[in-house]
Amino acid sequence: PCAVCVVKTYLRSYPSYCFANIIKKITLITFPLKPVRLQQQQIFLTESLQSTTILAKMPVTNLTPATSKEFLEANKEALVVLVFDAEFTGQKDLVDAAINALRNSKDISDKIVLAQVDVEQNNDLATEFTITSVPMIVCLRKGQTIKRIDTLDVSKLTSIVREQLRMLEMVSANVSGETADPKETSKAYLKELTSRAPVMIFMKGQPDAPRCGFSKQLVALLTKHNIKYESFDILQDEEIRQGLKEYSDWPTYPQIYVKGEFVGGLDILKQLDESGEIESTFKV
Repeated sequence: PCAVCVVKTYLRSYPSYCFANIIKKITLITFPLKPVRLQQQQIFLTESLQSTTILAKMPVTNLTPATSKEFLEANKEALVVLVFDAEFTGQKDLVDAAINALRNSKDISDKIVLAQVDVEQNNDLATEFTITSVPMIVCLRKGQTIKRIDTLDVSKLTSIVREQLRMLEMVSANVSGETADPKETSKAYLKELTSRAPVMIFMKGQPDAPRCGFSKQLVALLTKHNIKYESFDILQDEEIRQGLKEYSDWPTYPQIYVKGEFVGGLDILKQLDESGEIESTFKV
């Protein structure tokens, strides 16, 4: 029997049985054409997020097998964000919160087209986009996947979508009538990203909540010398994390850029501190 039937059977037989325990027993959800694995999300809704009434006006289209093709064709020039989910995941609140975060971000909502896909009802579309776990968010343009997002964390999600919009804006501005070279587009995007502020640091986590010891030490050194900077959490985007390693020819994080030029990592910053050159290096 399919996994959904197993869950329903458990719930009928054992009404008080914890749903989480049922899910632990299931490792694969079977569909007619393609297996879809349950994506476990370790995220908790804040009390304010649970209780706040969302007054979003941006429409969200529910795609069915009958409407999918026409919808994607009509919106092929836009950044389309597809949210794949299913009732059996038990994560409706998280999915709704993620969707509402996109709908209520003023710098995002009017630049994207948003749609939901129930993989149980629209397995053909899930198969077309190779959806093997849910919830899963797919960004696409001209029918091609340009980004897959497997997090429902609203901060990470909105940040990733913003970066995709920036990249598309760069492509539109730099290419007229020609197919863009993906490598050149990526290089131009990383150049813009590393030059967004006079001092840019790429770290794990945020300055007020570093997620590795090296990033924490770097923030402490910059704070010690009152150096102003902007930061980017490389844990939010694996493509940027890997691409920046190649761009800077530096395999580890954190990374520091001054006026768009790569300075180094934590060890270099420590050397500059010990030699007394740190303030002159970061004088911008």
